[in-house]
Amino acid sequence: MKEPVPEVSGIKFPNLRNPNETLRWFWEEADFKILLPAIPMAIFVILNWQTSEWIAILGSFIATSIAFYLNKQNGVIRMLTVMGFAIVTISAVVGMLMNNAKAYVSESITTDLMHVIIFTTSIVMRKPLVGLIAREALPLVRNSLPVMHRIFVSLTFTFIAINLLTAIIRILLLQTVSATTYVLINTPSSFIISGLYLATSGFLIVRSAKKEHALI
Repeated sequence: MKEPVPEVSGIKFPNLRNPNETLRWFWEEADFKILLPAIPMAIFVILNWQTSEWIAILGSFIATSIAFYLNKQNGVIRMLTVMGFAIVTISAVVGMLMNNAKAYVSESITTDLMHVIIFTTSIVMRKPLVGLIAREALPLVRNSLPVMHRIFVSLTFTFIAINLLTAIIRILLLQTVSATTYVLINTPSSFIISGLYLATSGFLIVRSAKKEHALI
């Protein structure tokens, strides 16, 4: 049975052919606090460059804790944030006990594999997480697209494939370079990959929402 779509009257979507209008709409509508967890890795690189691995891990963990506190989300986004924080916490403890930065930065690999499992499970349960996240981060989308809309299913499968691929690449990379070099390569590449995925997903989701809205 198709999930009913809530009332959509009064919804205003951007003209996707106008880049300025589209960017302004996303800036006003999206909740960018979900990007806070990306800050701690930059702190890790700076501290690991200037101090010891132990201090770098501790400093990065403190930054992660602050980002976690500031990211007062609910629902699925909150659940993923809590799980990510748990992984970082365990990795930080192991890294400090072993005085091994690689044990700490490997949390990105663990997170990738966690995403593969959770997002795959969401497809099986007919609740694709990209749909749930999009409907939380972009409230107007919630009033236009059902969670099982084909765009959400396709983007969830895409996210699973990306995380599986990046996990494999990160494992190989971490075996061949230092922890600092790994972070210097991994962090900007993660921003690029995530940025392209988010931008493409946002465009496709809004386009689908506009189409559904036009049909009602």
